[in-house]
Formats: sequence, structure tokens, C-alpha cells
Amino acid sequence: REGKMEELVAHYKETIAPTYKESEGFLGAYLLLDRTKGEAQSLTLWRNVQDLENNNNNPRYRQAMATFAPLFAESPRTSLFEIAVVVEKKGQDE
Repeated sequence: REGKMEELVAHYKETIAPTYKESEGFLGAYLLLDRTKGEAQSLTLWRNVQDLENNNNNPRYRQAMATFAPLFAESPRTSLFEIAVVVEKKGQDE
């Protein structure tokens, strides 16, 4: 929702991040912002689909997600992708 970006970032760090960190199979998360459009996207990485589903069914996670409703202009969409290619920069000399 427009005008709510800083509140969204703070809420993500304080509310959602801790639930991810305690979840089995959680590998990492990114909160991506397009401030010009007032849009946000959360990208999470999981060891496998079962770990993701377990997290999504966790009552603490569901309760935390419910507190985000006032910050959203519309209901969040969820998509599931597999990682097909990883490109990493190892160091300056490589």
C-alpha cells in the first residue's frame, strides 16, 4: 500500500523474520520494494516444499501474516518456483 513502505519493512523484520528463522528448512528471505509503484514482494528460500508448507501451516506464522492486512492494498499472491540456476560472485579475482 502506498505510503506504508517503511512500516512494512519494520513489520517484516519484527514479525515475519522471527517466524522464518525458527522454521525447519528455512534458507533465507528477501523483501523487495518498488518504491515508485508502492509495491513489495517477499522472496523466501526453503530446503523443500514440505518445509515451506509446514511453515505456512504454523499458527504463529499465520497469525503474523494476518497482522499485515492493513499494509496491503490487495491480498498477497503466492507462487512456487524451483531454483534452476544459481550464479554467485565468489570474489574479486575470480
